[in-house]
Amino acid sequence: MSNWKPCAPEHLLDRIQIEDLLIMYYTTLVDFDRETMAHHFTPDAVLDINGKIMRGHAEIDALYADSEALLAANELTGTYHMLMNNPRIQVNGDTATAHLLYTGLMCDDKRAPPRLIEMGREYDEFVKVDGQWLISKRVLRPDAGMQDHYDGFLDADGNAKG
Repeated sequence: MSNWKPCAPEHLLDRIQIEDLLIMYYTTLVDFDRETMAHHFTPDAVLDINGKIMRGHAEIDALYADSEALLAANELTGTYHMLMNNPRIQVNGDTATAHLLYTGLMCDDKRAPPRLIEMGREYDEFVKVDGQWLISKRVLRPDAGMQDHYDGFLDADGNAKG
């Protein structure tokens, strides 16, 4: 997204709707309402988490259905918050892209400082379908705190294997 430019006034409503979609997505994620995560995606969407590829609603929902167990297996208990930072959203008619940073924090005790659990970069593509923005492609690249479940899916150049 090196060609990123501030949003043109005529695209401001779309940009806000896309940012709202991302906020709803992350809210659903941390609230563990994960049985319906795929409704944020197009039916043929691709979700790429560190090279682990899921295609379509069934695979995306299956991934998120297992994610609460993954958190428990990694001894992540407490209140979890996901921050979405520095969104750079480009709208081009009925398609758009976004680049943002994400940071996951775990709060084990209200008297203790939060723990940084994960952080990384996110690259998204969106399409407007019947007046509603949906994610058509979501690529996550962890920079820290990657779960073992997502290790080993990238080659030495950072591209998804297979």
